[in-house]
Amino acid sequence: MTGFETFWEQGDAITRGVALLLLLMSVSAWVLILWKGRVLTDIASSSVATVRPMASVSAQNCASPSMAAAAAQPKPSTSFMSNRPRAWPARKRAARKLPWA
Repeated sequence: MTGFETFWEQGDAITRGVALLLLLMSVSAWVLILWKGRVLTDIASSSVATVRPMASVSAQNCASPSMAAAAAQPKPSTSFMSNRPRAWPARKRAARKLPWA
């Protein structure tokens, strides 16, 4: 007997159920991987033929919204640093003498 035959013969219903569930999940994962690969290749092949140059897109037009957001001043009520709790006051620790020191 092979290893799988021995496993199947000696296993109870729970062992066989778990083995079948794992096999089903593995097969379904591979089906999804292959399906998604086919969908992506179909999309890529169809979009290559329909790509047109976009005259209105330039480096300046793409960068201007992010530059404006970076230069904007945050409102005081929404700033993280203005709403943070104050740090605990510094405490002076008393010098302790250890009995073995």
